[in-house]
Amino acid sequence: MIGRRSALKAIFMLISALVSYLFIYKWINIISNPNLSLLHKKKSLIAEIAEIMIPRTETPGAKDVKVEDFILGMIEFCTDIKTQNSFINGLERFELHCLNNYHHSFLKCSHQEQIQILTYFEKDAKFRYNIINKINNKILGKPFIVKFKELAVEGYCTSKLGATIGLAYDYLPVRYDGCVILQQNQKSWATR
Repeated sequence: MIGRRSALKAIFMLISALVSYLFIYKWINIISNPNLSLLHKKKSLIAEIAEIMIPRTETPGAKDVKVEDFILGMIEFCTDIKTQNSFINGLERFELHCLNNYHHSFLKCSHQEQIQILTYFEKDAKFRYNIINKINNKILGKPFIVKFKELAVEGYCTSKLGATIGLAYDYLPVRYDGCVILQQNQKSWATR
């Protein structure tokens, strides 16, 4: 007959082993060599996600400024292996979520479904406590959707069309104003 103390020790050891196994599996998955060819096959998916985030209105959208090329270049050439793997795994998880819950790819989903999917991933990316988010970002890298949004906004704002048409552009600022009062419905400044 097993005692209560022995049973608790066994349960604790089992849970510890399971958590350790999951952490090691996730860590090995993140530090392995990324499959960058898979990333280029997902270019149309990346373009569509970026277009949902920054749609075309009276200003150019993400597809107009080729944000997908910027994102691919940044992930491939300017990020570490951990971030590359996190991004590629996030894209695969993104597609798998679409297939499991909507029974077709993200590109074939309606606009409303696409927004629901992005909202789900946005909520899923953050933990309730900020300290856990910081630890997760440090060990496993930023979540896919957070990194994607950062790159999409950076790519849009640094593109020629995004900086000149999407943002208020002052080619030669004559003087420095530390505090500029914005008018109603005025665009953000690209150069200030």
